[in-house]
Amino acid sequence: MLQRLAELERRYDGPIPPYMLSPPNLYALNSARENMRFMAQLVRQQISGIRARRSLFWPDEPHMFRDLGLYWRQRRKYQAEAIRLGRGRT
Repeated sequence: MLQRLAELERRYDGPIPPYMLSPPNLYALNSARENMRFMAQLVRQQISGIRARRSLFWPDEPHMFRDLGLYWRQRRKYQAEAIRLGRGRT
């Protein structure tokens, strides 16, 4: 462990990035979880926007549904990655 820290200190002329100090895959797992949460929030906001437009009797915009589909697919992708990385830790 000390040898690894010495190597990192030689490599970086300043603070060592947090992902380099964390156990393997922990940074990637946390990153995937945060991205999944962010995409879930975008899904909720997009659905809220669609419902608001419908409550005002405005016509549906196709791009809103395309965006919703994109956010949903990205959320599923990050969820699968988080599950895969989480299994590797056990």
